[in-house]
Amino acid sequence: MFSTTNKNPYVFHKENNPFSQSQFPGQVSKKVCQVREVTSLLAKSGVQLSLGHVRQIKIMNMLQNFIILFMIGCVGCVTQPPIMLSYPKTRVPFKDGETVSLLCVATGDPQPTYRWVKDGDKFDSSGFDDRWVMIPNSGNLVCNKPEKKDVGLYQCFASNAHGVAMSLMYDLRQAFLDDFAKEKSQTIQVSLGHPVKLNCIEPSSFPDAVMFWVLKYKDGGFEAIDYDDRVTMDLEGRLIITNVEKKDYQNGRAYACMAMNTFVRTNTQGKEYYIIPTGSQAAEMEPRRMWASPSELSFELGETARMKCIWVGNPTPEVFWTRNNQQLSDSKYQLYSFGQELRINNLQFEDAGNYECSGRNKLTQTSPNYKIFVSVYSKPQWIRKPQNVESSVGGSATFICDAESQPSPDVRQWFIDGVLTSKKNLDVNKYFISSTNLTIVNLIKEDAMTIQCNISNKYGYVFTNAYLNVLEEKPEFVKAPEAQMKASEGQNTNLSCQTAGQPKPQVLWYKDGKQITGGRYRTLSNGDLYIQNLVVADAGDYSCIAKNRYGEVSGSGRLIIRRQTRIEQVPLDLEANAGTDAKFTCAGTTDPMEVSKLTITWLKDDKPITTGEQRMAQNFQDNSLTISGITIRDAGRYTCVASNGLDEARASAMLTVRAKPESPSSVKVQFWKRGYKEETFQDYSFYLDTTPFYGRSRRSTGPPISLNLQHLYPNSRIEVQVLVMNTYYVSRPSDMVSFETFEGVPGPVPFLIASVRGSNHFLLKWDKPTDSNGVITGYDIAFQTVIGLNLGKMRDREPQIHEPELKQIRLSGLKSFQLYRVYIWARTRIGRGEPYYIDVATTKPGVPNAPTFSFVHIDYTYVNISWPIHKNTDLHGSVYYVEFRKEGASDWQQSTDESVLSWKKIANLETGTSYEFRLVATNGQETRPSAIQVATTHGYFVGFAGTSAWLYGMLVALLIIICAAIILFVTRKKIAERRQKSYQKNMRASKTNVGNAPEFEDERGYNNDYHDGRRRFQPIPKEDPDFDRFNDSFKKSQSTITPEADNLPPSYNDVKGYDDHHYKNDRQYDDRYYDQEGYDDQYYDEHGEYDPNYEYPEYDDQYEGHYEDYDYRYNSKNDVHYEEPVPSKKKEYLDWGEASGTNDTCV
Repeated sequence: MFSTTNKNPYVFHKENNPFSQSQFPGQVSKKVCQVREVTSLLAKSGVQLSLGHVRQIKIMNMLQNFIILFMIGCVGCVTQPPIMLSYPKTRVPFKDGETVSLLCVATGDPQPTYRWVKDGDKFDSSGFDDRWVMIPNSGNLVCNKPEKKDVGLYQCFASNAHGVAMSLMYDLRQAFLDDFAKEKSQTIQVSLGHPVKLNCIEPSSFPDAVMFWVLKYKDGGFEAIDYDDRVTMDLEGRLIITNVEKKDYQNGRAYACMAMNTFVRTNTQGKEYYIIPTGSQAAEMEPRRMWASPSELSFELGETARMKCIWVGNPTPEVFWTRNNQQLSDSKYQLYSFGQELRINNLQFEDAGNYECSGRNKLTQTSPNYKIFVSVYSKPQWIRKPQNVESSVGGSATFICDAESQPSPDVRQWFIDGVLTSKKNLDVNKYFISSTNLTIVNLIKEDAMTIQCNISNKYGYVFTNAYLNVLEEKPEFVKAPEAQMKASEGQNTNLSCQTAGQPKPQVLWYKDGKQITGGRYRTLSNGDLYIQNLVVADAGDYSCIAKNRYGEVSGSGRLIIRRQTRIEQVPLDLEANAGTDAKFTCAGTTDPMEVSKLTITWLKDDKPITTGEQRMAQNFQDNSLTISGITIRDAGRYTCVASNGLDEARASAMLTVRAKPESPSSVKVQFWKRGYKEETFQDYSFYLDTTPFYGRSRRSTGPPISLNLQHLYPNSRIEVQVLVMNTYYVSRPSDMVSFETFEGVPGPVPFLIASVRGSNHFLLKWDKPTDSNGVITGYDIAFQTVIGLNLGKMRDREPQIHEPELKQIRLSGLKSFQLYRVYIWARTRIGRGEPYYIDVATTKPGVPNAPTFSFVHIDYTYVNISWPIHKNTDLHGSVYYVEFRKEGASDWQQSTDESVLSWKKIANLETGTSYEFRLVATNGQETRPSAIQVATTHGYFVGFAGTSAWLYGMLVALLIIICAAIILFVTRKKIAERRQKSYQKNMRASKTNVGNAPEFEDERGYNNDYHDGRRRFQPIPKEDPDFDRFNDSFKKSQSTITPEADNLPPSYNDVKGYDDHHYKNDRQYDDRYYDQEGYDDQYYDEHGEYDPNYEYPEYDDQYEGHYEDYDYRYNSKNDVHYEEPVPSKKKEYLDWGEASGTNDTCV
């Protein structure tokens, strides 16, 4: 197969450059007329002449002969270098024995002569007998019987005495189609549901062959295969069946690929394949990519880009295309081959980027994309194309040749008369050449030439010819000033003075002999004078002079200014009843010199009125317009136009036709949602009862009409207006009213997708309904199994979604490898809206990978753990739970399962303690833990499991107990001291000599060795300083005891208090009270007997009006005053020294 790479036709690697052989004698003095407008005509005609072969050549010759005859007949002649008129396609195929032609058409003065080169060498058509012919008076080259030896690169040169033009280079090739390599047929056995690919190696061909597949009959005939999404062909000619079915056996027919070359009108057949499907049941297979275009593709700017992806599987995969992860929505993107092939028409640079294709069927677990990066290149495109230049002797000429491309051009070449400027010996003071500019200064007539510009990169080139003509031409009028010109006030006008000459003439304007400059006057580039907003003073004689170094030309004319035309009497608006006449009047004035030309015409709605109609008549005496028997159709705007041929004036009036009284026949109610009128506009029409209302005036109204509007947009501000109609009229809309509709149920969500599919869960995503119709309060999701055409029981997701902003949720608890129909409803307070559902299948169960997690927040007693949701979530399980334990512990604690959220809070942890955590993922069959991570809670370790508040409570309680014990100890000690002092005082009062008895330190009782039957209670003197009323004892120390103490029993000298050895009485004494009879610890009577049934009062320790209980026992009232009255038989003691009839003292 031939390469299609474009070659630069202007860079020759041979040492003998054909351009260097172009030598021409000096200029010929032959003069031929130049008609400047012929060149553009020829250029346009040249494009249309590229039709082909003999017919095209004849047309070219006829056109050329016409040009020559036309130019010979002209006068005032100049010369012109040759220029090519057209640039046909350069790749020219030929078939043996069929005529081929190479076109070359140029113009110039004198008429150009033509010559051809082949492969850089001179080509003489006369040396090839009668096979090659050059058409007379043209450069067209025709080969009647081309052969293989004629293949080569051809180029045409057109030259005259003033320059050389050259064509593009023609690549003449022999068209052919090679046969396929001979191969034996092949039989392929394929299991049902599995894919198969049949190879086909495209044979060499020029032009490129068309590839297709056929089914061959045994008799040699064939039938083209009808491609579909299951049976397709890749862009390299292979046939691919995405999943084999029994019918692919094709009754034993063979599959074969064919190549067809339409230019040579022949085809060839490749290897034959026989497919034998095996198995009884088709296997289901997930999609996989069988073939795709290369991952990097380059296309030329403006062409159609093609790329294809073929995915195999069973069921047949559906192919999806995206660009940079966005759906393809532009109309320039077109899908072919049932979505497998993407085509981009008129490719532009902004179309470059990544394109992704993916295949999906119901078994798809993941949807991997295959990426194709598309880059756009371009051969050079013109920015500034060189233009023909006509200049004068001594002047200068600049040609600009610039183009852009991707990649940037790497070759920029200038040619003069077909020869590279680098190979010409040019005067550096005359020629200034850069990559984009060629400037020639100090021109002389001999500098007439044809230049060529070539800009190339590796993908192509642009090339053109332009000529430089150096002329000596005095100015001549192309359009001289008019002798007299009229204009009206306020208008703008042009006074013509267009000339030609070389150098370009300078044009000057004069008014009444004075040169005009600036203001409202402006000389245009073509020489005309432009006057803005004419006034009467602008009238006068104007003249222009055009001159250059070779001469000048002048012309003059008069400008007459007329007064502006005006409407003096404007028509008035009319309102008339139908059937009556209407008359409009109008009068105008103009300049007195133009009154005879003043005319009045009428328009209706800016269209001329045909006054020949019987109902409409114009009175030319007063220029009025009368309309007889007006109808509704006559209503409109009528315009009076006054004109004198120079200017005009207009005035308009409205005609309103009042229809005969007629009851409305119908009512139209229009309503829409505020702010969305165009999208939500609706109307409702109904007919009225047209029974006349007798006895009413024309303006009377019928009974009110009520209309119940239904199917309004809920929770919206609705705007309503009413129109009434009869046979002729539609009334103006009524005043608009608006009202709020109540909240309703929402519309469906715009989409629902299962972005992730696992073996027992889906990750569902959706968006808010477009029509919320209220406040969205949440979403309901339900699902049911799909088995064939049967639907299973509907099951609601628990719990439903109560977060209106949530747009993603995990639906778990599904069966693996099962097709489900999943529904979603948006909710408002009114209820569920419209459902939206999809059918999607769970995947086969797999072994989950170990998940990963991170600590989001660590506090004193809890930790928040989060884990990512992967696209391929099934490999990480669908249910998660967290296991944790103290660092160093053996047993794990486990959290509850989590299948909806992607985080978990682990609470009730100890402060300042390090814990080990791991996340466990399961898909219901397999379980996989993550790596262990350690986290330490905030705070300090306290050594037990509990809260800091409990600890503080225990410490406070312990302190209270210690304080109570101290208080009790001190109190009991004081009581003992008081008893001791009280006893010593009593002993002293009874004149008992206790000697130097030691102070009592024991509070367990007293020794009664010497009581000797005396009464226990003795009155205590009030003045006794040794009595301590608060301690119930005496303060006397041993030093105050009388000397008789030496005669006391030994127990009185015992520092321990009591001595059990000296007890003379066998009675047992209480620790706190004593008497001769052995009283108990509580209460006693005068006879020394205790009555347990008598309720003895408890006396306060104070003096005022109450008794003292000297025992100072603790009681439930803590020795406060009793407010109960003292029994009457008891006498109050006013003080410690007064006793009534007794000496007893309560202790």
